[in-house]
Amino acid sequence: MVNMRVLSFSLLPVAIMGQNLDYLPNPEPIFAPIKMGTGTMQRGNGVNVSPDDTVVYATLNNGNLFAANPNTGEEIFTYVPESLQGTASTCSSRIAFHDGDDPFVLHTVIDESTSTTSRLVRLSHPDGVVKWTATIDGTISGAPEISGNGDYVFITAVALDGPFAPVGVFMILRADDGSEFYREDVAGLPFGPPGLYANPTLGFYPGGEANRNDLVMFACSFITNVAVPSNGCLYVFQFPVGFSGASTNGLQLQRLGSPGWVTNIKPTLFLNGLSMYWSVSRAQVKGWYGDDINEISFRFQRVARYSAQFLRGNPTASTPNSRPVLNANEDTIFLAGAAAEMHSLNIDLTTRWTTPSVAPIVVDPVVTPDGQAMFWAEDFGRVHGA
Repeated sequence: MVNMRVLSFSLLPVAIMGQNLDYLPNPEPIFAPIKMGTGTMQRGNGVNVSPDDTVVYATLNNGNLFAANPNTGEEIFTYVPESLQGTASTCSSRIAFHDGDDPFVLHTVIDESTSTTSRLVRLSHPDGVVKWTATIDGTISGAPEISGNGDYVFITAVALDGPFAPVGVFMILRADDGSEFYREDVAGLPFGPPGLYANPTLGFYPGGEANRNDLVMFACSFITNVAVPSNGCLYVFQFPVGFSGASTNGLQLQRLGSPGWVTNIKPTLFLNGLSMYWSVSRAQVKGWYGDDINEISFRFQRVARYSAQFLRGNPTASTPNSRPVLNANEDTIFLAGAAAEMHSLNIDLTTRWTTPSVAPIVVDPVVTPDGQAMFWAEDFGRVHGA
């Protein structure tokens, strides 16, 4: 059985890079540990509270999705994927959530066999009724992204055209029924998970100046036992100006170059879609900050405006362990390093403070809405609040 629990400890204020961190007192438990059935939570899995605060969703590594009342811990439902003969079901991502008139959750299941496929499942919120299941060739990269209007689902995946021949797959599904709307394959390039900014000020890349449609960004990723291109890749997608959904005419990925790094982490997009920060290979962070939309060199392209290097993890090529997370004012970045460290950074990626952790930090840090406190969790269940 798996318990969802909070283990915490307090420290006296300590000087870190010239600043003091005041650790919060131990939290008071709201309810007893929740029994979530079989399976475990591993790196990539996560716990999300719905925007309306009525359901807490937890993904497990065996493909299950557990839903509970966040105030009482009472189970609402558990989704268990249908067992497919000759496969082992797994999950290594969080849910995607759309909060609209018809709110829903997207959950990813990977079916590992000699020919790996993935299932993307739409469940209604908050009752967990399955609306549709779409089968995707290859392994879906991370969690999908949902368009701002809730009509489309953006997916990246890695298929194999032979033992050492990855194929990057970019797909758009219709959110109402899971049917394929558009697909583009690129041989030799394993695609990492996508990030999305809905209704940006403009497409902040060469050629996107007049486009305010949802912006999707992704890059080349690592892939186990398959050669990874050393020069990487960087892609952007927007529906064309005037897109009505009637056809796929004019739809096409745009490659922004070969940046020299790869990543298995989503980018963080903010500032009206004009800025992007990314945790990438060899324990680096890259930043594109669009405080001047007329400055061409600031735009999303192969060379980032800002770059920072941190202590490397194991293996040495690995990325930092979290996405860059911003405070409410979007002027401070928090990041879990590839080594056992938590970093606070300025927008230009200079260091505000760094604090070591006992074990690797395995999930994105969380900043409270008022920006006065943050929380992060290590391996073995230890949670920090500062």
